[in-house]
Amino acid sequence: THNNNWCKAKELASKAVDEDKAKNYEEALRLYFLHPPAPSSKAKQSMTAKCQEYLDRVEQLKTFLKKTEGVSNAGKQASSSQADDKGYE
Repeated sequence: THNNNWCKAKELASKAVDEDKAKNYEEALRLYFLHPPAPSSKAKQSMTAKCQEYLDRVEQLKTFLKKTEGVSNAGKQASSSQADDKGYE
């Protein structure tokens, strides 16, 4: 079960990062929150570090999405290039 949870956690994290890179920020945000906990001590330490990175990105995405809410498509495209500067490449 531990190995299965770990694989699922890595898969979800990978999907979240892929969606983030593709500028699908709402889906990335949803996937970051689906990340299951890792039960073992060593795995938990590794996941905690990665999760902190993801939580930082979640806050960036929330801020970005709030700023772009109600903005025209042209404005969204200009704003999304700013999000790329802080996102995954």
